Amino acid sequence: MPRFYFSRACPNHSITDVTGEELRDRAEATGRAREIAMEIVSDQLKEGQGPTGWIEVEDEAHRPLFMLPLRAVAS
Repeated sequence: MPRFYFSRACPNHSITDVTGEELRDRAEATGRAREIAMEIVSDQLKEGQGPTGWIEVEDEAHRPLFMLPLRAVAS
């Protein structure tokens, strides 16, 4: 199975995913990125912050596939 990396970035800091996760395909990686984003937004809202930042998804060769803004999952 291919490995995908989910790095997180906010205006003040970033966290690079060096481990990654094995997932079936890009569609599953998109779903996982949404799950991660929703967890982060939930934490931000609990701290009284608005959703800021994004998730950057990379493939096995660390080539960027897409970015998911956290505000895209905020409800």
